[in-house]
Amino acid sequence: MNVLVTGASGNLGRHIIKKLRDSDISVIPYSHKESLEVIDWGNIDCVINCAAIIPSSELNMSDYLQGNVLFLQRLVALSRGKHFIHFSTFSELYRNDEYQKSKMLANSLLLINSDLFDQLDILSLPTLDDEKLISSIVEAALNGHKPVVDKLSYNYMSFHDVANHVTSGLIAGEIRPISEVYKEKNLYKEVCKRVLPNLIIEGISIDRCLNSDGIYHVCPKLLLSFLN
Repeated sequence: MNVLVTGASGNLGRHIIKKLRDSDISVIPYSHKESLEVIDWGNIDCVINCAAIIPSSELNMSDYLQGNVLFLQRLVALSRGKHFIHFSTFSELYRNDEYQKSKMLANSLLLINSDLFDQLDILSLPTLDDEKLISSIVEAALNGHKPVVDKLSYNYMSFHDVANHVTSGLIAGEIRPISEVYKEKNLYKEVCKRVLPNLIIEGISIDRCLNSDGIYHVCPKLLLSFLN
């Protein structure tokens, strides 16, 4: 099996490439500096699209459309008859901003063209990196700033977890729904593992797991934002 991995220089791409190679799967890394047209597409069985423009205050809708939609459109045209694996975001269920809109458009683009692929897997990723946030809160607490920490429930996977899930699915011939391996975490509890509770202020309860009786739901605030 020959697997093309886009976004090869990013955190997710690097972890997936390492896991694939450790499993003796042939990998063709691709970064945005290269041309898609020079790739030997006839020698590729599977495309794993890790390329994405991630949220940043310095970016606008045009940036997100270029990286998350228009690039994908070009990739789809070259991926006919192949197994195509794409990463979406769980945050589409509770946030309505330019990044999430670009990811929703990308998902729609793939679904309407799903007949072009031998197999299509769209994996909605939860939070992949909470360390920076937790560390910044802990640092503020240890410096006597008494930060307010919400009792925020959220789904989590590490980059390593995602790489294992995708690779094992490729080897087995079927990638299970990634939500089956989400880990539920609570921001307040995670911070309290590192500092005493009296150094922080307990905030409000926020549910971003959105799971009730095994069914995921859209956040009520997101529904209101559309209705208004």
